[in-house]
Amino acid sequence: MEKTTFGSWKNCYRMTNGEMELVAVADLGPRVMRLARVGGPNMFGEVPGAGEGDWKLYGGHRLWHAPEGLPRSYEPDNDPVEVETADGALRLTQKTEPNTHIQKRIEISLREDDKCATLRHTLWNRGMWPVTLAPWCLTIMQKEGYSFCPWPSGEFTSLQPCGPVVMWPYTDMNDTRMIVLRSALVFHQDPKLSRRLKLGFACNEGWAGWTKGGDLFIKRFDHAPDAMYPDFGCSVELFCNDLIAEVETVAPLTLLEPGESVTHVERWYVFSGVDFDGTQEKFEKNILPCVKGTR
Repeated sequence: MEKTTFGSWKNCYRMTNGEMELVAVADLGPRVMRLARVGGPNMFGEVPGAGEGDWKLYGGHRLWHAPEGLPRSYEPDNDPVEVETADGALRLTQKTEPNTHIQKRIEISLREDDKCATLRHTLWNRGMWPVTLAPWCLTIMQKEGYSFCPWPSGEFTSLQPCGPVVMWPYTDMNDTRMIVLRSALVFHQDPKLSRRLKLGFACNEGWAGWTKGGDLFIKRFDHAPDAMYPDFGCSVELFCNDLIAEVETVAPLTLLEPGESVTHVERWYVFSGVDFDGTQEKFEKNILPCVKGTR
């Protein structure tokens, strides 16, 4: 772990295990603004200047709490965060949000003896009354890549459904950026198309990902099949417009009493030399074997 700069931010931390590297920003957030193979291009998207009023999009990876609402979800994260380092982990803790009374922390562990980066996303209720919420982890990826999530799965002979696929009012099922495969749904971000596109899933496979130019990013999480999730049961949500492509995971809803916390864990993996063109053949041949090597 080392202090570094990133763009205009001077107070940043670089972590690497020799294969992948990430850069977290402490001048605001908590945010992770870079993820890459060592020396490779940033897989995360950057959107300087985007946002409304005091709330800025910035880019990279951030922590919210679901369900989404305005102004609840759009508390600015423009102030510096508290930084702690211990046992090779980096902890970035935000001040308590003044309107929601929720405090956020992202803890990152990236070690040479582990192939993945482990991110623990924690929310505290610092208010005086219980709050029902869910940790919600949103990762903005580079433009013109492919984001994907496996369809909900189950026993082929089962008479019961295996999980919902959820639409938003602006979702157009004829959208040309949407590619329906037998194994997964794929979004191909197009910077020329400004309309929003979003779908959510009960992702009982516990993973989602993104790829572009041979680079592959997989995020894993633990799906709780019997838990209550936001947005009609979504544990993964894909979103894109002309500015961004997001791969989002959502934890189960929790009734958080004053002083209590809840944590959602993501495990990040990166791969190189992965050829994908949006087809089922390349998904089965090149994407799924990488996923099988994660946990």
